[in-house]
Amino acid sequence: MDHPVKEEFNELLKGYLRESLNPQELTRFFELAAEAGNAETLAQSFQRDLEVGVPDLSRTEERREGWRVLSTKMETRSRSVLPMSRVLRWVAILVCLLGAAVAAYQFNFRKKISDTANVKPEIKIPAWLKAEHIGATLYLGSGDSIILNSESKGVIAKDDGVQVLQSGGAISYSGKSGGEVFNEIKTGRGKLWRVILPDQTIVWLNGGSSIRYPLSFGADSRSVELTGEAYFEVVHHAGYPFRVKTGGYIVEDIGTVFNIKSFNGDHASTATLIEGSVNVKLNGREATLKVGEQSLVSPDKNEIRVVQHANMAEVMAWKNGFFYFQNADLTDVMKQISDWYGVTVVYKGSGPKQLFSGQIDKSLSLSEVLLGLQQPGVVFRLDGNQISVIQQ
Repeated sequence: MDHPVKEEFNELLKGYLRESLNPQELTRFFELAAEAGNAETLAQSFQRDLEVGVPDLSRTEERREGWRVLSTKMETRSRSVLPMSRVLRWVAILVCLLGAAVAAYQFNFRKKISDTANVKPEIKIPAWLKAEHIGATLYLGSGDSIILNSESKGVIAKDDGVQVLQSGGAISYSGKSGGEVFNEIKTGRGKLWRVILPDQTIVWLNGGSSIRYPLSFGADSRSVELTGEAYFEVVHHAGYPFRVKTGGYIVEDIGTVFNIKSFNGDHASTATLIEGSVNVKLNGREATLKVGEQSLVSPDKNEIRVVQHANMAEVMAWKNGFFYFQNADLTDVMKQISDWYGVTVVYKGSGPKQLFSGQIDKSLSLSEVLLGLQQPGVVFRLDGNQISVIQQ
């Protein structure tokens, strides 16, 4: 939009707020306000007058919440400093300029991402996470691969004009991709890694897992693909959904923090909500999780079951540095041990079935962990890279 027209819109906006426009000027105001170039100005005025963000009016729940906020403002502000007429004018402009409001809301969010692209969250290595358990392989869009460890710092690669930065056992990105270019990160047994995605969403990747993501998200949504287990701290925006595709189903963020576990061979994949809200979708079926709930998805049975009170200690154990057992049998226990320490396990004898419950710090040495697991009827012997489990 050229400068004179922009000035005209600004003057008409001032007149609209003063209720001084004649019918012809009012028609011209709504005509200019519907243009995308004025969306940001409209949103800023809305936020300044009503002290709320512009809702995403394309979504039913956002529209209802917007009306609820406006109704509250009408009740409270009519008794204080803001005249009732001003609130009603903003109600009218929301109805007449739905498209512009949505555009402004999404524009502001993307502008925020752009403005903070070079402001990376501080990444610190947890005290329990030792260097030998920090690592992954990064696959660039060019086809090249880079071995990641805890030592490298600074710019480690460039991909389609985007810099790949590493610090504190995590990678992040600086710059903007010019095309549809994807990166992928894979972790091995007993290795953890973190990535800060282009929208600043933070992802913790558990061992034996992978995540594939674009260097530049699409205009309407943000989508990544996951195999294995990951913990997501999503930069949330209702009009710009974040979706995780895994194991034949989709987890869509309506909140901020969740954990997904979807390893090949698992009887069911799980999504556990830590903060906010998420939708879990499978072949037309859908479930919305509340905080503390967990979905169990079985694609082969085409079903989604919801556990209302998930065992959060068990879900978060891998990220918080613990082995967690709740009536676990010996093979399940040793699977976790062998994956983390990179050892093989052989079983000898066939004693009574043993069950284990408890929590063990992952910062301990393997011999210390085996000592903690010791109980009558089970003997552990460590010989180099092999554990012999003798059941008596």
